[in-house]
Amino acid sequence: GGLDTATGHLNPPVVGGFEGGVGTFISRESWEGRPILCRFVWSDITPVSARWEQAFSVDEGATWEVNWTMRMSRITAAPRVPSSPAAPPAAP
Repeated sequence: GGLDTATGHLNPPVVGGFEGGVGTFISRESWEGRPILCRFVWSDITPVSARWEQAFSVDEGATWEVNWTMRMSRITAAPRVPSSPAAPPAAP
């Protein structure tokens, strides 16, 4: 799914869901003019991290070639500095 920013066309939708803490989503796409399946897997999900993987299949899912993985971690935001009160009016 999503938008192809190079062409402005919508990408094919993904189908799937989460089971046992792992999300698997599949879409039908094309690569260099050939039809392929594209699989996206979300796993190792915790409150502060997750793993994402993309794989292509040219044989209807019999085999997969993983071509992209990411490990994501939440970073703690810097503490917020309280707003300072409005400055007093300038003296005349």
